Amino acid sequence: MAMTVNVGGVWKDVPTTEINVGGVWKTVDQISVNVGGVWKDCLATGPTVSPNSAGVTNDNGGVGTACYAGIVFNGGSPYREEACTYAGVYNVDRTAWLDSGSASDVWVQRVISSGTLNSNDPGSGRINVGTFSPYFEVVDTSLTGGAVTCTLTFNFYDAASGGSLIGTSGSLTLSANRSA
Repeated sequence: MAMTVNVGGVWKDVPTTEINVGGVWKTVDQISVNVGGVWKDCLATGPTVSPNSAGVTNDNGGVGTACYAGIVFNGGSPYREEACTYAGVYNVDRTAWLDSGSASDVWVQRVISSGTLNSNDPGSGRINVGTFSPYFEVVDTSLTGGAVTCTLTFNFYDAASGGSLIGTSGSLTLSANRSA
């Protein structure tokens, strides 16, 4: 969120916010205000995200030898989802997940609530999206019926460890079902 001030009836952007501490000017990274007894941040700096996937389902009716469903966060936008017969082939563009800032300033971390990522899982740690485009995937290779599913959310941070949570996806389900 850009900060603006009204100077003589004209709104002007404030590129940086600084405060003088003991004679030294320091850049302010965050401003917080107390609203009803709760401190809330009001100056957004760095990247902002808004992933809004509902998940992806692939019922491929036995085409090929396997059925995949997954999601990838590219080092930019949009992110892509797959519903295909080949691993890592992402064929559905979704809306942008990175609203502002650089993907190199964003780390994504998956949180599984049920199921497993049985095809590709870069792990539960944070992954820098700017240097690696992580993809998360399930696969069904059986013809016995019943989908392979994984329900998860994604947390987005501004640091590899510590730092601030800058966004969370809604719950989404990846579902692959190779049936005869």
